[in-house]
Amino acid sequence: PVQFYSGMRFIRGAYRAFRNLAPNMDSLVALGTLAAYFYSSASLALGRYGDVYFEASAAVVAFVLLGRYIEARMRTRAADAVRKLLSLMPPKARVLRGASAVEKEAGDVEPGELVEVREGETVPVDGYVESGSGLIDASSFTGEPAPVEAARGRLVLAGMRLLSGRLIVRATRSGAHTAVAQMAKLVRIAQGARLPVQDLVDKVAGVFTWAVMALAAAAFATWLLLGYPPSTALIYAVSVLVVACPCALGLATPLAVAIGVGRASSKGILIKRPESLQRLLDAKVFAFDKTGTLTVGRPKVVAVVGGDEVLRLAASAELKSNHPLAGAVVEEAVRRGLALDEPESFDSFPGLGVVAQIGGSAVAVGNERLAKEMGADLGKYAEEAERLRKLGYTVSYVVKGEEVLGLIALGDSARPGAEELIRWLKAANRRVVILTGDAEAAAKAMAARLGADEVRAGLTPEEKAAVVEELRKAYGPVAYVGDGVNDAAALAAADVGIAVGSGADVAKEAGDVVLVGGGAEKLGELLRLAKAVLKNIKFNLAWAFLYNVALIPVAAGALAPLGVTLRPELAGLAMALSSVSVTANSLRLRSL
Repeated sequence: PVQFYSGMRFIRGAYRAFRNLAPNMDSLVALGTLAAYFYSSASLALGRYGDVYFEASAAVVAFVLLGRYIEARMRTRAADAVRKLLSLMPPKARVLRGASAVEKEAGDVEPGELVEVREGETVPVDGYVESGSGLIDASSFTGEPAPVEAARGRLVLAGMRLLSGRLIVRATRSGAHTAVAQMAKLVRIAQGARLPVQDLVDKVAGVFTWAVMALAAAAFATWLLLGYPPSTALIYAVSVLVVACPCALGLATPLAVAIGVGRASSKGILIKRPESLQRLLDAKVFAFDKTGTLTVGRPKVVAVVGGDEVLRLAASAELKSNHPLAGAVVEEAVRRGLALDEPESFDSFPGLGVVAQIGGSAVAVGNERLAKEMGADLGKYAEEAERLRKLGYTVSYVVKGEEVLGLIALGDSARPGAEELIRWLKAANRRVVILTGDAEAAAKAMAARLGADEVRAGLTPEEKAAVVEELRKAYGPVAYVGDGVNDAAALAAADVGIAVGSGADVAKEAGDVVLVGGGAEKLGELLRLAKAVLKNIKFNLAWAFLYNVALIPVAAGALAPLGVTLRPELAGLAMALSSVSVTANSLRLRSL
């Protein structure tokens, strides 16, 4: 029963492997145990009771299965990240129907329905706060422990916990369509992905298996030629086959990747393509978008040239824009109590600005290039705009028809940790470049403050992608960090695209990695994690290979004259310990 019931999985695996001329671990275990079993059966039939090794065959199967069981138990811990993400989603939601509330399955909530979230409860759907306020714990998405304030208009995601207050949330997505469900799915897919080094490992393991079978045959022949009985030669051959199983080689990479991806997700770093970890460490240039990536992305209006009417028109035109600069203009207009007009039409031009139809007139808000394309004469405003840019501010022209009505100056501050990150990258001999659609003076002021090597300003998204190609030719592999939607072209052009996203729709964000709910300051954490994962993989591979190579001569009987031998059952135990040790080493990544 041990050989042909418990060990049948190895026999079936060996059959498929040999049929495809690609022997693997199952092939070695099956060959070794079947050789011992059938030799023992023949000896028993011939009455040579001293030449039976059923216990060796059974022990090898038992030890290998025990090793796989321990390995499987330890590997399930690598999937903790996915289980933790899925556990964030509450099963029920309280939906408001008029003056009353009804409970329904969270996954059945329709877009547009109002969901009540009380203090201490977990948000069951993605949506925007319709009314109420409170403090929410978003650490499962951002990795930041500090609670954040939620008020009307704030995006909240399923899985966030309301620490205090009461919220009415207008649902946008529920169930499998929520951000947390998307993240869990992407993490699961990423955990099963392969790094390029795994292809090399598979080739080496394939050659290694053939070599081990040849060594086992050589060991058998050598002991026969030395005059020892077939039973002795067989034991040594079986020991070689069993101890050299390359299962630890196969575990070395995927397990470290699975644990590394899971650990990253708990820090608000979603690794969509794990192969990018290798490329990230090879990058010679780190190019950054400015607004929202290196800066807070919450600019404030610092000056309005032309009075409140200029601000009112600009805010009306920007009402439908999701750009941080537009949000700042609208926020300032609301703060001043200005009455805004709903635009009759709206067009956004990335890298330039917006054009809207208000009261029958075309109103444009954007940079100098957009103002000129509207046919406006910059006149006296050009000099004032230049003065404001030299102070490091971003300047938007407000144009009505073909006339410049005034200017709006906006300022932004660097994200906490951005300056330290750039200093760290430069110390590691990486070139740091800022690519932005902002005016040159504002971009240069921020670059000087942060210590960047180079800055390119006034770029459209397409021009950013072209600059990425240019930087690659000049310096080598490029990693680009920018907005997951507006910078999609540059992210795709880079060797590694790192998107800074809100986490609202991670599946649609461009890039190999998404920094959820944060800025470029999380890049340092990503780099440290990538370095740790690759270091762990290299150690695992070296350990697995050297362990096997060191034990093969012992298993073949090279130390037999000194009284040191390795019976098949002990070889099976040693092989299992090799896999368990690689698994345990990979699990150390969970403490990062």
